[in-house]
Amino acid sequence: MTSNRVVGLTVFIVGVAILVSSLILAYLEYASAERVVVGGLEEAVTALVKVFAAVIPKLVWIGVMIAVGSILLSKGVQLLRVEKSD
Repeated sequence: MTSNRVVGLTVFIVGVAILVSSLILAYLEYASAERVVVGGLEEAVTALVKVFAAVIPKLVWIGVMIAVGSILLSKGVQLLRVEKSD
């Protein structure tokens, strides 16, 4: 039964590491955001489309990382609980 505990702890730590790294990536993206200079309507729309085209794939990637980290974290906790109930 100690192998369940080791695997559970390992999966838990990997999940926490993924969540922390996704939070760091999200903060770094937030900190490096550029201001959109508005000259005219066409320039503003073009600048916003460029920003959205650059940011949306990064947000999707961070969202996937958070989902995977959360799943790993919950599975690690489940494995640790199975160990305690036995």
